[in-house]
Amino acid sequence: MQNRRYPVLVQGKTYSVAEQMTDAFSTLFGANADEQAYLEASCLCWGQVDDLSVPTIVIKQRNGRSGHFIFRAPDTGPKHAPSCIFHEPYPRLSGLRAYDPVAIKDGMDGNTTVRLKKRLFKAAETTPGPAKQSIKLPTLKMKGLLHLLWTEAKLNRWFDSPSCERRLGLVNAEILKVAGRIITQDHLLSEHLLVHAPIGSQQEISNTDTIRKAIQEDSKLLLLAPLKKYARSRPDRPFAKLPIIGNFGLSAVLVPEAVWAKTTSRFATELKLWEEGVNVMAFALVAPRQSEEEAISQARDIVLMAVSDAWTPLQSEAVIAQEKAYRATGTSFLTPLRFDAPAETSLPDFLLLSGEKYQAVRLGEQQ
Repeated sequence: MQNRRYPVLVQGKTYSVAEQMTDAFSTLFGANADEQAYLEASCLCWGQVDDLSVPTIVIKQRNGRSGHFIFRAPDTGPKHAPSCIFHEPYPRLSGLRAYDPVAIKDGMDGNTTVRLKKRLFKAAETTPGPAKQSIKLPTLKMKGLLHLLWTEAKLNRWFDSPSCERRLGLVNAEILKVAGRIITQDHLLSEHLLVHAPIGSQQEISNTDTIRKAIQEDSKLLLLAPLKKYARSRPDRPFAKLPIIGNFGLSAVLVPEAVWAKTTSRFATELKLWEEGVNVMAFALVAPRQSEEEAISQARDIVLMAVSDAWTPLQSEAVIAQEKAYRATGTSFLTPLRFDAPAETSLPDFLLLSGEKYQAVRLGEQQ
C-alpha cells in the first residue's frame, strides 16, 4: 500500500499534490471562515474521470490561521483507490460491520463521534426512549476503541517505506493526532488520553494538566502504554500495579484483582505472546485521584493487543511468521481488526494489495 496523495478537482480546477501542501485553496474561501466552513472536492486517485463514482473529499479552512485540512467525506473510504491516503476498506472486511451506525459517525467537519460503553464522564440523567431492536452494537467497548484508534492512525497497515519504520514516539504522535478528531460525550478523546512523555517534554506538561482536570471533574482517563518485558520471576498472581513502560504523570496504576482476572480471561493469547517476548500494548480506563503529593489511579478496565516490531497488530500466534515474511519481501499488507465483533465472525488475517484490488488471506485456508 502506497498511502499516496493524488491531485484533487475543486470547482473545475485540478490542484496538484504540491499545491495541496501550500495554501493554494485560500482564494476559494470567503474572507470570514464562517462564511464557508468547508468545500467538497473530488479526489482523482482513479485518474481524470467525470462520472458520479469519483470519491469525495472535504477541504476545511483552519480556524484563526492560514492553511487548511483535507479529509475524506463521510462514508467514502472504500470509494478511494486502495493506494490513496484517504482509502479505507469496506466495513465488511473488518469488525466494523458489528456496529450500528449510531456507534461511529463521521462528520463533515473531519471529526468522528463515538458512543462508548464505558463513559469518561458520568452520564446526565435522561429519560430512556423506546428500545431499538437491532443485532448491531450501539456502543464501542475498550477493545473496539483501541482498534478504531489503530485503524484511523493507519498503524494496522504496512508498506515498504521509511514512514513505516516506526518507534514508540511516532506511534504515540499518530494516536494523539487521531484522538484529536474523535469526540465522545462532546469532548475530544485527546483531552483524556495519556501516553508516554519524555522527561521535560510538552507531553509531560499535557499529561499533568489532563490528570489535574480529570481529578477536578471526577472523570476517567484512557492510558496507552507497552507492557514491560515479561519477567518469569514475577509471581503468578494479579498485579498490584499495571506493569507498563513510560512516564504518564501517575505514580502508579493500581489493578484490582477482579479487573486483572477479567483481563487474563479475555486476552489469554496476548498474555501468552507477552511471555514469549512479543510486544504487547495495554489500553486502560483509569480513575485518577490525588494521594498526598502524588497522583495515582485505579484501572477499571484493561485491554491488550500484541504488536510486531513494525507496530502492526498480531491477533493470533499464526500471523506472526506470515507478518514477518511479508515485511521481509516488501509485500504491502493491511491487518483487518476485529473491534467488538463476536468471535464467530470470520475475518481475513491479511489484506494484500494486488494492483488496485485486495487479496484476502485467511491463514487457516492456506494449504
